[in-house]
Amino acid sequence: MDNLRPHLEFPALGQRIIRTVVGIFLCYLVYYFRGGHGTVFFAVLAVLQCIQPYMKSSFDMAKQKVCWNLHRGGMGICHPVGDP
Repeated sequence: MDNLRPHLEFPALGQRIIRTVVGIFLCYLVYYFRGGHGTVFFAVLAVLQCIQPYMKSSFDMAKQKVCWNLHRGGMGICHPVGDP
């Protein structure tokens, strides 16, 4: 009967909240050291989107996001829109 139950692994209580707060704090810290230039709102949204319940899935999500942004940035450079 024990073999029929899936193995469930739950994160430590508060771990996701702590990582979210640290990520948002780092966004505001970078914003501060850049002299208030840029839009911190979108960086905070990216942090909220990337933080997952488990560390491995958070790193995988962040890696996918970085790769996708580099890909789209490269496509934007190769195929500019506007006046030739």
